[in-house]
Amino acid sequence: MKNVWWAVTVALCLTATGAWAGGEEETETASAEPREMVEDPTTGKMLLAPRYGGSISYAAVGSPPSSDTWFTHHSNNAINGVNESLAIGDWGIDRDVYAYDTDVIPVSVMTGQLAESWTMPDDVTVVFTIRDNVFWRDRPPTNGRQLTAHDIVYNWHRYLGLGQFAEQGVSPSLGAGYDGFYESITAPDDRTVVFKLPRPRLDPLYDIFFQRSRAIYAPEVIEEHGDVQDWRNNVGTGPFDLVEWVEESVMVWNKIDDYWGFDEKFPDNRLPYIDEVRAIFMKEPAARIAAIRTRQVDHLGSPGNSQINSVDDANALRKSNPELQFFRRVFRCETCIGFNIGNEPFDDINVRRAMQMAFDLEAMNNDFFDGQADWVPEGRIGRGAKQGYFTPFSEWPEEIAQYYRYDPERAEQLLDEAGYPRGEDGIRFRTQYDVWEGRPLPFFDLQVAYWRDIGVEVEVRAHDGATLVPLIQSRAYEGMSGRELGTFTGNPLGSLHVVAYTDATWNAPGIDDAKMNALLDAAAATTDLAEHQRLVKEADLHLIANHWYGWSHRLPQIFVFQPWIVGHSGELQLGSMERGPVMMARLWIDQELKDEYVK
Repeated sequence: MKNVWWAVTVALCLTATGAWAGGEEETETASAEPREMVEDPTTGKMLLAPRYGGSISYAAVGSPPSSDTWFTHHSNNAINGVNESLAIGDWGIDRDVYAYDTDVIPVSVMTGQLAESWTMPDDVTVVFTIRDNVFWRDRPPTNGRQLTAHDIVYNWHRYLGLGQFAEQGVSPSLGAGYDGFYESITAPDDRTVVFKLPRPRLDPLYDIFFQRSRAIYAPEVIEEHGDVQDWRNNVGTGPFDLVEWVEESVMVWNKIDDYWGFDEKFPDNRLPYIDEVRAIFMKEPAARIAAIRTRQVDHLGSPGNSQINSVDDANALRKSNPELQFFRRVFRCETCIGFNIGNEPFDDINVRRAMQMAFDLEAMNNDFFDGQADWVPEGRIGRGAKQGYFTPFSEWPEEIAQYYRYDPERAEQLLDEAGYPRGEDGIRFRTQYDVWEGRPLPFFDLQVAYWRDIGVEVEVRAHDGATLVPLIQSRAYEGMSGRELGTFTGNPLGSLHVVAYTDATWNAPGIDDAKMNALLDAAAATTDLAEHQRLVKEADLHLIANHWYGWSHRLPQIFVFQPWIVGHSGELQLGSMERGPVMMARLWIDQELKDEYVK
């Protein structure tokens, strides 16, 4: 199943085929008065001309842990649109060139944000020229001063544990593997930043642009407060300011009137178009669906992790509210499993194999996802990733593939051999499964039912992100944790490294494997593309063979917009974690149409 988005107007909706309906027809015909229309240069579609004013709200599952991305990249959900980075995806490119519909964002579509331009004078040097028209907010402690190259260097030193931050070490949001990543990062003058590599790398720009924690904070704030975990202290350069944050209730960003940036599609228009962005926290899927159905929010999806995972729920919503705009994609596996291999019984590979063999993946897909998920087993690197970096399931060696097929009798035999026979109550052992509450919780119950069939009793414990992230990163969970596989990251090595290298940030199982480390180190060291791909493929298959993670399903995700939101085509993000206010700054409101629906 391809990783694409579908946006289909009501005029093309064929209920018999299960097409996903959008709202363009209603948008264009709701008003009898002629209105100014423009052609979207990236899609060729005619749109209501951009307008200023109004508010966009979206449902969110839970609050970010803080506003400081040094501690975790999840804090990007608080500071997007407030703190900027060196580069961002070009909103103005033709969507036939790249549609921003996956996580694999190519370097070729990146354009300067705080950086005006960049060059590589040799294979170990990247030079950025910083814009001369960007200013920090005009309030203490920055008082409206101009952004400089020294601000960039300060933040990168902080993330990487360089210079004055050497004792503090590498940011935990980056994890193992970044020691020695750069020989130096310097600012020879106020407008120039120079990254020096210790050796040539295959794609140094990708490493710079898509490092998940790369937001630029005002050095004065960090010097005064020690960090930026308190959002009230934050000072930015972006199109919005975060002005309200009530934990598990609401976050509000207000427009900056004199923001330096202009719309990449319509370059005469200063951003942002809208006056306000609101994130409204709703933990329960039913509450989020009710909110979009009754027009209390404008968007379900990313940001907020409020996308609809249940095909039945999406079909019901489409039937009750055909005016809504729907976009669908098949994303990574968000119901996969990380086994804590430091604890019994999951220190035994045969137990892990049995847990995998308990799943009838195809039947689960048909029963729960109406056949619309992707159940074919993968490793960390999904089929939507760059070609040449993964081994398709059909090509896995039989000694590996056999354990990814449904075979409950063999699973029970493996558990017997591992020393976990059924007890008088029929239970072999009991364990806990710690998952994020933003995932489709009823599906975890289905997983539990399959494990119960082989005599394993599992208790699902759902947590918010602030609780689950440290639990996983410290490997303090008892048995299993909900993890992600089959990702579409544009950097397959980085995606694999962060979940499998010893002491890496998201190495949830506690993998400490010499072969894995050697493969990843060798892949990082080589500048031969074919050799790099071979090593990454081998490392991914090594991960698969050891069952440190369990495979489940790559989920269908349905994103929903109200019909009055104009300017988008189902884009996911403009860079790693570049979503939310930073994208909504480029959208506008059809107020007349909104008034038709909201009375």
